Amino acid sequence: MPTIKSEIKLLIEEETDISILETVKTILKKTHQDPVLKEKLTQRAVASENDIKNDRILTREEVLNQVEGALQNHDFVFDFIRRGSSLRSN
Repeated sequence: MPTIKSEIKLLIEEETDISILETVKTILKKTHQDPVLKEKLTQRAVASENDIKNDRILTREEVLNQVEGALQNHDFVFDFIRRGSSLRSN
């Protein structure tokens, strides 16, 4: 079974998008400088892997529906602010 390092090395070797490679480089550089960030990113990666293994994932359509709903809620708030309304009672 391949190790995580060998998998990552293979993915990096196959990647052609320079912006993705720059992002990976930045993440790796920052984690060497900040052990707290490294731990957070590691925990997120492990949690994501567990979610995938346990089929706790959303379809593309479900994600789009959630984003659309969130944007609609934000539009309401932005409209409220633009009108100069206040939540405080006078």
